[in-house]
Amino acid sequence: MSERLLISQTVVYQGKDDRWYWYTKSMNGKKIGDSGQGYVDMKGAVNGFFAQQGFPDFDPSKKETWPENFGQPRPLPTAKNHYVISAYRKEN
Repeated sequence: MSERLLISQTVVYQGKDDRWYWYTKSMNGKKIGDSGQGYVDMKGAVNGFFAQQGFPDFDPSKKETWPENFGQPRPLPTAKNHYVISAYRKEN
């Protein structure tokens, strides 16, 4: 049976300017990517992250578009100012 190894975490957060951003850190704590721009809403930032990862058709409201190596799909929160996306690699 293969196990999943956590390889990075991406945090989508609301900045002081009320725009939404994301950054990704590897498990050694080093920042390995960021949005480079602000988005109007959380959904836009999450979509921007997945587009950058090669999933331009990602839609957080549709389970079937959630990439397998990003864990279980979960809805975007409506009252929080951040959202965490974990990326995994399968280990045999």
